[in-house]
Amino acid sequence: AYPHTAEAHKGFADYVSFVPEVDSGLLTEVEVIRGVQEKVKPHVVSTKTVTLKKEDRQKLETQVELAKDVEAPVSKNQILGKMIFKVGDETVCEYKLVAKDAVEKIDIVYILHSFLKSLTKSA
Repeated sequence: AYPHTAEAHKGFADYVSFVPEVDSGLLTEVEVIRGVQEKVKPHVVSTKTVTLKKEDRQKLETQVELAKDVEAPVSKNQILGKMIFKVGDETVCEYKLVAKDAVEKIDIVYILHSFLKSLTKSA
């Protein structure tokens, strides 16, 4: 007989599928070296669904690996690090942490433009 009985499906009741939440409190801005902005904010673009034993869901821990700084120019969605979800030593899933916005590099044109802008404001 084919195992389509309640007994065969009983094991699935011990599992739960969910999307691990992004704790934005763990995300600190990344310093931008030689950028027109001093910092860039990381964020998560896409999430994943994971399936765990119900008792392991409470054991789920979140770790963040994020660059201390990044050199300009920074492109939008440039990878800055990752958010790792673990149960004990086992990695369950990872989210890429990417730059929310682009940051241009400071160059001579930017410096001259800023200088001329400051002259017109003070006049």
